[in-house]
Amino acid sequence: MTTVIGFACFGFFLWLFNKYGWLSDNSPGLTEAMAKHPWLEYIPNLTDSLRAFAAEIFSAFFALAFSFAANKHFVFRSKNWKWAVASRELAKFLSSRLFSLFVETTVILLLVSVLSVNNIIAKIAATVLVVILNYILSKAVVFKKSV
Repeated sequence: MTTVIGFACFGFFLWLFNKYGWLSDNSPGLTEAMAKHPWLEYIPNLTDSLRAFAAEIFSAFFALAFSFAANKHFVFRSKNWKWAVASRELAKFLSSRLFSLFVETTVILLLVSVLSVNNIIAKIAATVLVVILNYILSKAVVFKKSV
């Protein structure tokens, strides 16, 4: 379900950016950045890469909030919501997901910028990798059962 929320938010933000021209070739911020840093012209598919990057960051935030609660309660059956336990789990969860976000964003940017892969195809490929990585990190580190 977290993946569905992430994809829905990713698609929504891409749609929003395209509809309103945010992060497009003629958006004021990007035009100014291109004027100050002419080397940016040499980055292939720059606007698509920036939109994919921004959409990924926003979608990750919404998916993260849902994911912690769902994983804690349903997947790993960690029922203890006392501050000492939940805050420690949350800190580990956020750290592991920050690492996963770095991996996913890097994969998406490489696929879109270097290999000219479609944004959605890049998101699917990165998500498959990250779902596996997140499960391993959650089981082995975040919600690890005490022996």
